[in-house]
Amino acid sequence: MPRSGSVVRVFRADTTVDVWCAAITQAVLGEAPAVLAYSRDKSGAERDAYEAAMQLAASAHPWDAIIDISDLPMNAHWFDRFDSKRSLRRLLDTRRSVRRLRRQVTTAVDGVAPDARLELYVTCLTHPDIRAFVHALSDEDRAHYYPHSFLSLNGWELDSYEPYAIAYPARPPTHWRARMKRVVLGHSGVVPNVIRVDRAVTFEMSPPWARETIQLAAHPREIAGLVDRVPAAVRDELQRLRTTCRQPIGLLTIGPEEWDESYPLWMELQGTAELVAAVSAAESLGSILLKPHPRSSPDWVDRLTEAVRSAVPSVDLHVMKDLAGLPAEIIAPHLEVAAVAGVASTSLITLARLFGVHAYCAERLALQLYGVTPNSERLIGDWLDEHRSTWRVVSLSTDDLHRSTPDPGVTSLRDT
Repeated sequence: MPRSGSVVRVFRADTTVDVWCAAITQAVLGEAPAVLAYSRDKSGAERDAYEAAMQLAASAHPWDAIIDISDLPMNAHWFDRFDSKRSLRRLLDTRRSVRRLRRQVTTAVDGVAPDARLELYVTCLTHPDIRAFVHALSDEDRAHYYPHSFLSLNGWELDSYEPYAIAYPARPPTHWRARMKRVVLGHSGVVPNVIRVDRAVTFEMSPPWARETIQLAAHPREIAGLVDRVPAAVRDELQRLRTTCRQPIGLLTIGPEEWDESYPLWMELQGTAELVAAVSAAESLGSILLKPHPRSSPDWVDRLTEAVRSAVPSVDLHVMKDLAGLPAEIIAPHLEVAAVAGVASTSLITLARLFGVHAYCAERLALQLYGVTPNSERLIGDWLDEHRSTWRVVSLSTDDLHRSTPDPGVTSLRDT
């Protein structure tokens, strides 16, 4: 039954940066109450650590309600390869997930404003559980898009999302198989392949698959000012680093440990160590801040820390485990970071653009690690081509190797 009350915005988030971008979007839109619904299902990290990172990000806005929608049955299949023998189980778990989302979210929203009309804000339209979220709460499969990072929407995202989005009020064609599944499984059992996008909120490009676009301006002062919204203990830790780190300061952003058995962890370890050594020499760094990804496992952070410490033993190394949920865009201006390095991170672009930080990218390593299929190789290649003028390219000894090259047993390097 259609809901007829006042409007409540519901933001669905998977990552800490999603939460920060949701807070900025809600502050710009204003007026209506707002609910945050977050999931840790795709985190891959220790649940307590990721929960702490999400709560830190959530503190940036006075949400009217916060809902943990983790442990959806359909997401138990997230990392599984397709198996036709399990397809029925997938369908049934999807139906269970849609029904649970509808019940859980509407109950929370009714606690804010009974019978409220929902404005749904989502990010990664390629993800089935996000489309399930929209399907559960909108009879029209209608939603609004908000930025997935301080660089969204970029060209990579526009291309990736296009098959999964259409500008409202247009309707995508319905395949006969979907109609047959709906007869058997009901409305909740069939998640749409395409979301009808009404409004898109973006820091960058305007999508053709949205009815209207709201352009956000990523002002350096406003982004840096987000530090005032975090708990006092976090601000105290930033101040401690500010007073103890030797200048100049470099920031290393790392990604989460990959779960694919074919992923060459040794190559990322060796490449990252070489990258840090090159940046340290070029910038004469006194300190390096290693900022884990919120989804980084403790073991992965420890292994990277060992590799980096071996590569630059004369440089002070600070591992920011307790600040993993804080965006680099807040850390860098507060600590007056001089240089940022990474394999393929949007922080390389945003810190260079917003704050004039020197950025360094290991382009070839990014292609080796993430260009697994022809399509992913094209996407990462296009992204690197689009932003190459932003950073300085660092060449590594691993550049001529293939990701399938066996581990040579080198996990740390001396200064080069």
